[in-house]
Amino acid sequence: MIKVTNLSKSYGKNIGLSNFSYDFEQGYIYGLIGPNGAGKTTLIKLITEFLKKDKGEIVKNFDRDTMLNNISYFPDFEVFITGSVKTKIDFFTLTYADTDFELLKRTINMFEINIKDKVSDLSTGQKKAFRFALTIARKVKAYILDEPFANIDIDTRSKFIKLIFENIDIENSVVIISSHELHDMDSLLDEVLLIKNSELITSANADEIRQSSSLSLSEWYLKNINT
Repeated sequence: MIKVTNLSKSYGKNIGLSNFSYDFEQGYIYGLIGPNGAGKTTLIKLITEFLKKDKGEIVKNFDRDTMLNNISYFPDFEVFITGSVKTKIDFFTLTYADTDFELLKRTINMFEINIKDKVSDLSTGQKKAFRFALTIARKVKAYILDEPFANIDIDTRSKFIKLIFENIDIENSVVIISSHELHDMDSLLDEVLLIKNSELITSANADEIRQSSSLSLSEWYLKNINT
């Protein structure tokens, strides 16, 4: 569904991503793991076209493959700063006609977010939950989430995972998640990609890690990150 070939990006003299190749297929949840600065966010921003590549190719097997027309993107930075929750919802649903408004309402209510409140008055966790609700409410071919589990409590993280399983049509889409919260990813992922020093070091099937290797994702990470 998203085929990446020899993708590279530099920031001046610093390498952000080097010759990255991988085929992200429909029907799977992929986890991007690795140290800070490894290249995970660079890869995500290249796929979502927030960055321009230096070389390589990204092929998206979508009917509409321009910018975020068929990708729902949860960035690792705050998007909404001013205005009310309702104003942001109105703008979002006008921008993205594929939004499931009923799902969006249910998810916002789950996190006790009042649509009359200003976004700036929401707690840190509520702001993140609001962006997450918008992300999963879209009916698209690809969902790309950058650090969705960072800086939120364990209950909210559990709700995020449950919402992914219950509301994303995984069989007909692809889900890519970058996270350092490896204990939350154990039950979520189908495939794991380990990125270090701007390169794809290795990848593995999550079930094989859990069953054949008898390792948790954290243990597998520690085993492979220093080899």
